[in-house]
Amino acid sequence: PRATAQMLDVMFKGEIFSRDHYSPVTFLAPVMSLPEQQDRMVYFAVSDYVFNTASLVYHESGYLNFSITDDMVPQGSNIRLTTKSFRPFVPRLARLYPNMNLELQGAMASAPSLNFSPGNLSSTPLMEIEGFVLLPSSVKEPVFRLGVATNVSAMLTFNTSRITGFLKPG
Repeated sequence: PRATAQMLDVMFKGEIFSRDHYSPVTFLAPVMSLPEQQDRMVYFAVSDYVFNTASLVYHESGYLNFSITDDMVPQGSNIRLTTKSFRPFVPRLARLYPNMNLELQGAMASAPSLNFSPGNLSSTPLMEIEGFVLLPSSVKEPVFRLGVATNVSAMLTFNTSRITGFLKPG
């Protein structure tokens, strides 16, 4: 740490890693700089490195995987996870498995990365979603696999009392 009569400069750097095993990441922490004019009591800076190392850990541990069944969909929803609801998209599915429930299992194809730029955040998650018909015998019959790639960006505005943002799916 650097200490003067006017300031205490403590450059903490860190990354998130699994408690069970440490594996080095393949990307470098960015160089960060704070304003030269230092008229505030505290300055705090966080880079995308922290979020991206966390993303790697969560991806490797399976925490970013998910499963959705019809009982998780709100009762008043027009969309149900049933073969009947999927009839307009996949008519053959409804014919082969009439009035049966579906389960969707999703997993990130790779650890999603978050990118910071002045006033903006962006991410391009790649996901795989697999659909299963839930048979009366409790067996899950795989019926489709879907690869999903999307862009999500957020524009952030900072002022003295709050942070506001605008989310833009792409």
